[in-house]
Amino acid sequence: MAQNTYPGMMALNGVVETDTVRAYFIGSSIHLSDGTKDFRCNKELVVSPFGAASLTYVSPKSALGKLSYPMSAREWQIAGTGLGAFSWGPLGHPGDGEFELRPVKSFNASALYSPKKVALDFAGRTEAGLEVCYFAQTVERLNLAPWDFHVQFEVSRERLQEFLGVPVDWLNAFLKRLDNS
Repeated sequence: MAQNTYPGMMALNGVVETDTVRAYFIGSSIHLSDGTKDFRCNKELVVSPFGAASLTYVSPKSALGKLSYPMSAREWQIAGTGLGAFSWGPLGHPGDGEFELRPVKSFNASALYSPKKVALDFAGRTEAGLEVCYFAQTVERLNLAPWDFHVQFEVSRERLQEFLGVPVDWLNAFLKRLDNS
């Protein structure tokens, strides 16, 4: 598989669009798109706040007087504004920067940990969309229908460094916790 692409699925409004998900982090956001398509012509979901630290940080927990760092299933439920967006484009001529943009209204995320992999699931809804044209410097509120989205994918143990982009010592500590889950 190509870099940053993982087996999984992406569905919009209940219709599966792909069985390969491109996933990577930039700052405190995760970027999710169809892993079979070119970066320049794609539907891309950006969800924030959700960075690599969301998956790897574990608060120490006291167990029988000892500190343990168990990794178990985790869930997040987030609603509000400024949570990212679903973009689709470019539309028409690729040089004019014309895109549809639907702000994320709410999302649920979950992670299941095992010694062999991390399985991730994102589901949510966007607000009504608008059209952006960077060349003409316009934003049109077209009230494009909101989208329901669902993205699932798995990252194997061997590809966690690539996916998380964390220092090796941080990854080794994370892998140790996975082995104990």
